[in-house]
Amino acid sequence: MTAILGKIGLRIGLRLARRHWPLLVLLALLLVSIPGLLVVLLVVAIFAGGDALNTAVPSTWNGQIPTDVSPADGIPAPFVDDVQQASETYQVPMQYIAATALHESSWEPNAYADYDGSHAMGLMQFEPETWSGWSDPYVQIDEPDTDALRIAQYGGYGVDADGIWAPIGTPAEAALQPQQLEVMNEQCQANGNQGCAPYASPYDPDDALNAGAKYLHTLYLMAGSWPGASAKYYGTSDYAAIENYINALVRMTAAYVMDTPPVQLPGQNGYWLFGDANLTFTPSPGGWEVKADNNDHNSPLAAEWLPSLPIISPASGVVSWTDNPQTHIATISLPLSSGATVEIQAPENQVMKWDLGEQQVSANVAAGDLVGFIDVLKPIQISSAIAELDPGLSAGVVTPPGQPVHGGA
Repeated sequence: MTAILGKIGLRIGLRLARRHWPLLVLLALLLVSIPGLLVVLLVVAIFAGGDALNTAVPSTWNGQIPTDVSPADGIPAPFVDDVQQASETYQVPMQYIAATALHESSWEPNAYADYDGSHAMGLMQFEPETWSGWSDPYVQIDEPDTDALRIAQYGGYGVDADGIWAPIGTPAEAALQPQQLEVMNEQCQANGNQGCAPYASPYDPDDALNAGAKYLHTLYLMAGSWPGASAKYYGTSDYAAIENYINALVRMTAAYVMDTPPVQLPGQNGYWLFGDANLTFTPSPGGWEVKADNNDHNSPLAAEWLPSLPIISPASGVVSWTDNPQTHIATISLPLSSGATVEIQAPENQVMKWDLGEQQVSANVAAGDLVGFIDVLKPIQISSAIAELDPGLSAGVVTPPGQPVHGGA
């Protein structure tokens, strides 16, 4: 892991250097007469930029959901399955993936940025080197490698998420013609995939969203928080620009969260512990088994987010989040207004933190804060203390008691 993170730091630094190459050339011309000093300054310019990224997370970061954000009304239909797949594969919240795609490309698969030495491509705006791997000899300054096997060999983040094969060397832009690409895939299969390879293109929405989630998850482990991951994803040492980028992403993530918003209990006595979605409750030892079911009568919009349903703090207090290394079960303890707690238990790969950092096991939260996200398409366990939130709770389909909190400017 240390080696991987070191490579990421180098990639970020080199990306910074590329964006600011005119300044570096000027320094070279001014300092060429001073032996050794140029090398020192270049190294400082590259790696100091990477360090600056670590400080560019807003100090006010928490799980509070902005009240002036309107619902996003879902992910564009062609990309819903891709975002769900990316979230499940790499354990990145769907809402956060969607926010990144919205901010980076406005959901335009053919988006291309050509400025200041950047050649960012596709929904998630990948640079060719980050996609392919910096040591990949087949990457060009404005053209990534598309051989998924070779990309993996050279440590790139590009992936073939949809199982398409194409002749080795097929350009990335071929993904913008999906019908022609499918013909290539069929021809490869007919020839036993001779001369072909799994095709990975930043212009392929499924590939791009999965690669973006893969990269964000790696940066999350490196930075320790999702805002920190975004700071590194953005790839500049400009503090103000990074802070604006993170704040925009937080608001966009909140807009997608508001598609299944927090539900305030009657009498404004706290919040339901999930976003607004119907779930099936079945009695189990110590509480309830909970799972989304086809008979829950959720709206299409709510159903879209069930693999990444918001976890909401019912009351102000301390939330704890622990993982059992033997069972790989996560236990999330949420405060109740009575001073008691309600516990959620689920496999580690079904839950994703938000308010807490990656290594953080507890934090102070306010009622209604976004604590994390959970996949409720698979069963989870909730302790019997949930009855405090819904005294009439019984087996069957449960509609959140109370009123959804609808934002909007």
